[in-house]
Amino acid sequence: MRMKKNRLLWSLFLTAAVILSACGRSGTQPTATAVASPTEILSAIVQEPPTLTPEPTQTPTPLPTDTPVPTATATLIPFKGFADNFRFYRSWYDGGKTIYYFLNAWLEQPLWAKIGEFSLKCAHDPDTQSAMKCISDERIELPDSEPLPIEFFADEGMKQSVFVYEIVLPEALKPVYSNQFDCPERGQNVQCEIEYRLYADYCSTSITCYDACGYYYSIDNLPPDPDAPWTPVGSCS
Repeated sequence: MRMKKNRLLWSLFLTAAVILSACGRSGTQPTATAVASPTEILSAIVQEPPTLTPEPTQTPTPLPTDTPVPTATATLIPFKGFADNFRFYRSWYDGGKTIYYFLNAWLEQPLWAKIGEFSLKCAHDPDTQSAMKCISDERIELPDSEPLPIEFFADEGMKQSVFVYEIVLPEALKPVYSNQFDCPERGQNVQCEIEYRLYADYCSTSITCYDACGYYYSIDNLPPDPDAPWTPVGSCS
């Protein structure tokens, strides 16, 4: 009885083993895990585009501007002016030079003058102090029939104008030339003698000029009666 029972258990065990073996062969096989293709992996990874570092732009350097040079301001040269009775007296040639003579200037400093395009330098006449000579190194030949403007400057560069005057040559003060002593040196080394006469109510000036040849010309503003009583004076200021 026990033998039958053991055979039965063994038979059941073998049957169960066979069934389990069959189940292991015919059961559902495990599904292979799907592996993503490289393309799918690349597309799945979101890559941000690289941020470009901006290159520094060249800012044009402004060209240096010239610093304006300060304009020199001319220093004003003081000029007190001429006397109230300042006036032109006469003019004459001394070789290639031209001399203009003025009365009652009372000049304390040199002046420069311009007549047209001609330049002159003016200084007091040491013989009278009150009179003034303006000398041009050129021969100024301009008509005596019209007023001749002359402008005075305090500086040699003729930037500071101080006085404007019109030279009017009175008929009586026009030079009277003499041809008695003409020679090739006519007009050279001119020297003049000046005589001032004080009449009762009139002061006159008489000028006699000589050059390398001798007597050259004379100028005067003597009264109608030059022989009337008179007294010599230093000037007609």
